[in-house]
Amino acid sequence: MNKVTHDGVTRLGEPLTETQRAAIEAAGRLPDSAIDVTDPDAPEVVDWSGAVRGRTASRFALHDPVVLRSRLRAEGKDLPAGAEGAVVLLVGEGRACVVEFFVPSHAVVTVPVEQLAPLDT
Repeated sequence: MNKVTHDGVTRLGEPLTETQRAAIEAAGRLPDSAIDVTDPDAPEVVDWSGAVRGRTASRFALHDPVVLRSRLRAEGKDLPAGAEGAVVLLVGEGRACVVEFFVPSHAVVTVPVEQLAPLDT
């Protein structure tokens, strides 16, 4: 990585602490080969014998219109129950969806599937 940039704030809009700043600057000095780019939240699948191409464990598929069942505060956004959006990514073996919300305001957040319902169109 040649250059690490940041705007001096966290995802929640709070200023970075000195410890966070130091960690970012230290990461900028590392060679690419020393940076761990694995996803610690993604479970490793070791048995693919029951896998079916194109199928996920989620009750939703990409681009499905969805509605938020209950209020959600995540990633600096406060979305009310009834917020409408579309699934743009399935994560955690279908246990959550990244949803792009349009109504009542624009936001892109990760939502557990239990908090989503199909939107009747």
